Amino acid sequence: MGKSIEDGSLITTQQLEWVARGDNPVGLAFSSSIYEALKKQGLPCEIQTADKMKEGSYVISGSASMGLVNRSPHPNAAKVYINWLLSRETQTQWTRASGNWSRRVDLSQDHLNPRIIPRVQNIAKYQMNYKEKWVSKRKEIQDFLRKIVK
Repeated sequence: MGKSIEDGSLITTQQLEWVARGDNPVGLAFSSSIYEALKKQGLPCEIQTADKMKEGSYVISGSASMGLVNRSPHPNAAKVYINWLLSRETQTQWTRASGNWSRRVDLSQDHLNPRIIPRVQNIAKYQMNYKEKWVSKRKEIQDFLRKIVK
């Protein structure tokens, strides 16, 4: 796909190609937009939605995280920026550009892969990975995954 390794796209492409060739039985945490591009080129793999698993799914802040500097010199500038960023128009443009869903419920999701949109009816099964309970277990979870994915 010709993109640099810095943006992660080359890694994602390689991971999906390993799954397609059968070198790896499963791919985790890859870019849905790269998946869709490879799918159009004939990638013989399908996304399995987490809501079909008995364990449910997860919700992360992912690429949509933001932070504020405490006692910044121009706090109103941050408010203006955040209001713009979270506006309906900007969130619509962001979802179209990134291929990711927004938590805004008033946006059209017609342009998104329905497999990446959390199912409201299954929300009780979603694990909120951004919460302290799970963030504090990050190393333990990583070690466990490294052990089972070898």
